[in-house]
Amino acid sequence: MQPIAQITITLCNRLRNLSRKKFIFQKKNFLSIIFSRIIFTDFIFHYNFNMTQNKNENHTALTHYTAAFIGGFLGLFPLVNAIHLFGSAQTSNLIGTVTSIIDTDFQNLLFHFLGILLFSISIFLATFLSKHSNINLKILSMAVDSVAAFFMAYFPTEKNLPLIFYLYPTFFALSFHWCAFPGCYGFTCATIFSTNNFRQFISAITELFFNSDKSFSLKAKFFGLTLLFFHIGVFISYILWKFLGNKGFLCAILPCFLLALSETFILSKKNSCKKISKTI
Repeated sequence: MQPIAQITITLCNRLRNLSRKKFIFQKKNFLSIIFSRIIFTDFIFHYNFNMTQNKNENHTALTHYTAAFIGGFLGLFPLVNAIHLFGSAQTSNLIGTVTSIIDTDFQNLLFHFLGILLFSISIFLATFLSKHSNINLKILSMAVDSVAAFFMAYFPTEKNLPLIFYLYPTFFALSFHWCAFPGCYGFTCATIFSTNNFRQFISAITELFFNSDKSFSLKAKFFGLTLLFFHIGVFISYILWKFLGNKGFLCAILPCFLLALSETFILSKKNSCKKISKTI
């Protein structure tokens, strides 16, 4: 059983096969090459989604894309509830801490400090549990995300609360999520924000198409898909929020459940293989 990303990638592979039959730039003349580089048609239509022969790595990548989808889905919450304050990173909160110290606004400083504390505790727990327990962080992360989705759905919508309060659910849940899904294929790649992923993607695309360095192909594909799934998550989350309000964030529980189910299936399969090898 594969996570939800497998369904999307299967459809993309079929579209890719169809596009190859009717691809407009079959003749590699100068203008077709330049135009295909500009609109990235080579990247889109000649994409190989099974990027390595290693099935375990490909499964990890599919899990990573699903996690990026969830990261985008839940990452929208503070943006639509707290006037475009982003809760998947600490940059704005840390800056707010410094400005609160300068302004001697100790109440606001306390609120920022609580945000730092939540973010830090979550990272600490993920790091500690990975070394001192047999808990699967990916499955646990899906449980944490599901609880966060529930909090988001029933969070008070009145703006008389300090705006930073709306960042607290994402501060805790998505920092844990970030630690549970650090990357794949040897690349460090966040599933909860896009700045570095976007930089890596554009850099790899430039190396691949304009510097003709094919060694960047895997990197371009991996970061490109991570960006795609993250923003599909944002897109669907925003539509649901438009129609359902904050209750729409409860829908994140479904992909969380599918990802956790997939990881459970893979773990049980690995354990059964170990038992068989021991008996032999």
